[in-house]
Amino acid sequence: MRRLIFVLLLSLVSSSAYALTVGDAINYALSKVHGNVHTRAQQEQVDAARDDARSARSRMLFSLHLTDQYQYYNCPFAVSFATFQAGCQDDLAAMGGSGQSPFVLRNQNTNTFVVSLDQPLLGLLRLSEDYAARRRTADSLAEGLTADDAKLVETIRNGFLRYFEAVAAEGVAKESEAELTEQVHVAEAREQNGVITDADRLRVQVALANAHQQRVAAHAEAEIARASVLDTIGMSIGDDSIQLEEPTQLLADAAQPMPDRAAAARDAENRRPEIRQAQLAYDSAVAVRRSQLFAMLPEVDFQADYTHVNGQIFLPEDSWYAGVSVE
Repeated sequence: MRRLIFVLLLSLVSSSAYALTVGDAINYALSKVHGNVHTRAQQEQVDAARDDARSARSRMLFSLHLTDQYQYYNCPFAVSFATFQAGCQDDLAAMGGSGQSPFVLRNQNTNTFVVSLDQPLLGLLRLSEDYAARRRTADSLAEGLTADDAKLVETIRNGFLRYFEAVAAEGVAKESEAELTEQVHVAEAREQNGVITDADRLRVQVALANAHQQRVAAHAEAEIARASVLDTIGMSIGDDSIQLEEPTQLLADAAQPMPDRAAAARDAENRRPEIRQAQLAYDSAVAVRRSQLFAMLPEVDFQADYTHVNGQIFLPEDSWYAGVSVE
């Protein structure tokens, strides 16, 4: 693409006249549009929306949590069955008693390691609709970029068609003007010979004036269409070295008969990304509504937990459980 732009600019500089084709105009315009800040920002929004959809999809999977908690206390916690008191082991030993050592309930250093797993069950209904809504939103934004490109391409093609239709109309008007000029000379001669009246000559002169007016209007329409094309693709409208090349294929397509209504509707749906964008936006709204309805249901999750404890006498060193929670 950069090479095409370089060749195009080099041709504009090095040659006195450059024939700009429809394809070159479209490629040049799209390259400028895709390089501007606005389009890059739109593409970043599309990428962010797709990342958001992937994030919503990942929330349908189980979540795994790891916790390792280390605690250092001021002293071992113990209980003395001789005095029926609980406290620091050293304090209880200093109190004395029947000679029994205090029973340690908790060491000075403790460690708790927990692995827990949480898998939504009933919440998958809401999460799946949320994912569908976010995915369709991202697709809708992407179709918006495609629609902008399609609109730009359509504008350029229509500009070429309008220009050459105006040029053709100018040519027809010019030929009519030349023929009517000859007829005016003949009418003036016939009027002098008394063959026709003054009103007959005036009718031919009025027709000549109308043909001249049509030629001027067609020429102005051609200049307007050419300036519109150059302005759309970002080139100078005052550069007379740029000449639009006749789009033979577009003109041939324009001359084809219109398809039937059903075929035209199907072709429009396939070739118009703004229709797909609107449909995706509608599907996203429907998915959001369903997600909000499912959010009214209770949260039912499968949970599993494994715990390893060091330093707690009355707690098992290893334990685990599995169950279902409802909120």
